[in-house]
Amino acid sequence: MCLWRIKKVGKIFSDDGKELLRILENLINGFEINGEFPSVKRSIKQFDFDDVYTDILDYHEHIIDRRDEYDNYIFKNVLSGNEIIDRYKAEDSLRYKWNKNLESGRRLFEVCNDPWAIRIITNITEDDLKGEIDNIICLANELKYKIDVVNFYENPKLDGYRGVHLYFKNNKKCYPIEVQFWTRRDWFLQRYTHEVIYKQSYEKSAIDYSNNLRDWVDNIPLSPLGLDSFIDYYYEVINSINYD
Repeated sequence: MCLWRIKKVGKIFSDDGKELLRILENLINGFEINGEFPSVKRSIKQFDFDDVYTDILDYHEHIIDRRDEYDNYIFKNVLSGNEIIDRYKAEDSLRYKWNKNLESGRRLFEVCNDPWAIRIITNITEDDLKGEIDNIICLANELKYKIDVVNFYENPKLDGYRGVHLYFKNNKKCYPIEVQFWTRRDWFLQRYTHEVIYKQSYEKSAIDYSNNLRDWVDNIPLSPLGLDSFIDYYYEVINSINYD
């Protein structure tokens, strides 16, 4: 996992993300899924999990060997108040997701849509974040890059999860790259709900509890001008802890 915390305020990227789009497209276009696999539009029931994860490990190696340009971009172009985290999908995490979707027969490209994922956590407002994402989508359209958008602000998950996910999919023969956007308020809730509720319990009582937490977070009052906010304070405190 790579973590960048760079300080300035206002937007996310100094160049509105244009160069990032090019870098991600180059990473996607340089890899092809195992040619012996059935179509990625087929149900995961027609695939062997171990074979798929072996292929994903090859994809991880592809990213690792070619990520210097990405790292340099993040270091130079991410503005203050924004944090960029990326992760490689672990075997146990994908197996959990696989088994969860096996009975319904979801397709491979739906289940393996985030083997390498980027999360952007920002202290700009939700409205400003939507504007930033709209700019990225417009740039992608101009460059003829294929991006799927899943907007969980407009249609939150049952447990109250919010955010926006972009899936970079220019190469049909490669796994997508997922980019998630969260505000710090989203992070404040969703670090807990993902680890505890999504991975441990999906009973109605747990979902109700998650939604009650979301209501509580949404109603935390804004701080007076010039005073550090409650959310920002705990965000900085928690992220300053060294777990090594």
